[in-house]
Amino acid sequence: MPESRPQEIPGRTMLLLGGGATVAAGLVLGLTVLVGGGPGGSGGSGPGPGTTVTTTQVGRSEGAITVPPVTGLGSRAATDRLAERHIPVGAVIRVPSSRPSGSVVRSYPEGGTPLAGGEQVTLYVSAGMGG
Repeated sequence: MPESRPQEIPGRTMLLLGGGATVAAGLVLGLTVLVGGGPGGSGGSGPGPGTTVTTTQVGRSEGAITVPPVTGLGSRAATDRLAERHIPVGAVIRVPSSRPSGSVVRSYPEGGTPLAGGEQVTLYVSAGMGG
């Protein structure tokens, strides 16, 4: 009886499989960042569990406006503070952080920065240690 050996996969096939897996992983990561994947906030300061955070637009008036400091606030409180000054929120992005889930880790532009007409603020909100 002849000895059976495992069939080897050609190098080109391995390269294509690896490249496809890399592209798929990149798409999943990119979509997760875009839709703010991860569990929701806690303590009433942010969105509830399972809530997907999306882009929000608020009104804006003409003239020079300075971004208020929002780091450390809950995402809802930060959005409200920006809305009071008619500053549009471009996106809310969930990031892994040791800060409590739902609290603002940073904003871009940062608090104290004057905004040009039509500029938006991006909020980076803690998703907690689990990511």
